[in-house]
Amino acid sequence: MSLSQYNYTISTAFPNGKVAPDRLTNEIDASSITVALDHIDTLADVCSIYFKAALSGAEQTTLNGLVAVHSGQPLPDNPLVIPLSTNSIIKTTEFTISAKAETTITALNYTVTTGKKFYLSYFGGSSFGPLPIIVRIKVAGTSKFMLSLSMTDIKSFPLPAAIQIATGGDAITVTTETQVARGQGWAGFAGVEI
Repeated sequence: MSLSQYNYTISTAFPNGKVAPDRLTNEIDASSITVALDHIDTLADVCSIYFKAALSGAEQTTLNGLVAVHSGQPLPDNPLVIPLSTNSIIKTTEFTISAKAETTITALNYTVTTGKKFYLSYFGGSSFGPLPIIVRIKVAGTSKFMLSLSMTDIKSFPLPAAIQIATGGDAITVTTETQVARGQGWAGFAGVEI
């Protein structure tokens, strides 16, 4: 899959000289940009924003405007303690890598019930293969969290508090991606609908 990358110098393009990827993701999602955001990386003084396809001229202007007014303040911690209940969703499965392309692990597909919100409390995975495997959890095709798993690696995002990542009707998917068509692993996520 070919992503479109837009780079910005953090110290000069952002008004406060800093980036909060969580807030910027929300700002992009709430904007008029129709191309799905894949992820945001920061390294040294560069912020790279990756989209699933190229932005139109108007969308690039919108992105430039969002960057120009971005505060750089992380979203506030809003701990939401949700006990396990009949509304708990726990999805886990083993997978085998059989293609070099990004592949959906269909056993982990989940659609949020209409009128409900989905709060993620855990996302994790493990791998056994010759090269690293990238595992992503996506909502409506947009990447929310990503794990990069090396050979015989186990990683997770045990969140200190559940965070809302989806609303009624949204499709939650988990995908794998690697540069070689072999390997295997495990992936899973947990949360609750309320």
